[in-house]
Amino acid sequence: MAYATLADLAEYLCVEVGALPDSSARLLLRAEELIEAVIYENYDSTNTDHLAAVQRATCAQVEHWQSVGEEEVFRGRIVSKSVGRTSVSYAQTQSAGNVLCERARAALNRYGLLYAGASLK
Repeated sequence: MAYATLADLAEYLCVEVGALPDSSARLLLRAEELIEAVIYENYDSTNTDHLAAVQRATCAQVEHWQSVGEEEVFRGRIVSKSVGRTSVSYAQTQSAGNVLCERARAALNRYGLLYAGASLK
């Protein structure tokens, strides 16, 4: 299921589709995989608020990866570094829930899509 298209991403980033980086389609697919892994049973594909939140989260994740690099997900975040004799330490690889960027997390959390508990309906 496509949560966001190249046109959606371009609109989110306020650019023309032709101005998107070549990696955008691939990153959209990867972001959709990540979003799919973290949304819970509360997600209703007929709910327009849920659809909009998932679309925003997908675009936000792509924007994040385009600015910091997709590799961050695989190597973990830098937890320490030194300048003399160059030393860098990375955190252990993170679970899917921990690699969502803050904007994606906020978009999904607003509608309870990251919450696995009981519904209040």
